[in-house]
Amino acid sequence: MNKLSIIILSIFLLACDGESPSAPSRESVTADPNAVTSFNLRSGGMREQLLAEAEKRNVELWINDDGSIGHYVADDKQINDIFTYIRAVIWVNN
Repeated sequence: MNKLSIIILSIFLLACDGESPSAPSRESVTADPNAVTSFNLRSGGMREQLLAEAEKRNVELWINDDGSIGHYVADDKQINDIFTYIRAVIWVNN
């Protein structure tokens, strides 16, 4: 049993080289201010809250022809903050 544990540990250590390529940081990549992206949001109530809150915070959103919500990539952080706020409101109200 002891030999089996040593073999398994050795295999694990050999497989983990410790040098893994890191993903590029989002902060280091300068986003094109005109780049756009979109996402789908099926919950009608949450969708309406998102649109209302984005309007309050002067974040430009639009509805695409396929029903997805489009926005500028530069506004990603603000969109995430709005989603966090909406989830908190829903959690408190339930």
